Amino acid sequence: MRDTAVTSIMAYHDLNLGLKQYEVVKAVSHLQTIGRPVSCENVCKYLGYTANRVTGRLKELRDLGAITFDSFTKSSFGKSVETYKLVEKGQGAML
Repeated sequence: MRDTAVTSIMAYHDLNLGLKQYEVVKAVSHLQTIGRPVSCENVCKYLGYTANRVTGRLKELRDLGAITFDSFTKSSFGKSVETYKLVEKGQGAML
């Protein structure tokens, strides 16, 4: 993943995000850039939020097509949890 500005991602996807959605997209972008799994738990840690403030935003961003399922990782409790990644469009995309 290239280190792309979040505003560029939003413009490219023609997204009109609310503040909390924007914060989550920024967190996803940052976590991807530093190579950490983008799980709900890691987004929460990065933003300093509880899970109930992040899970809904992740679902909304998936529904908007801004993020997609990436893989699974283990949470700090040893549970298998989903990870996400930003959806790329254009020349760098798979489609």
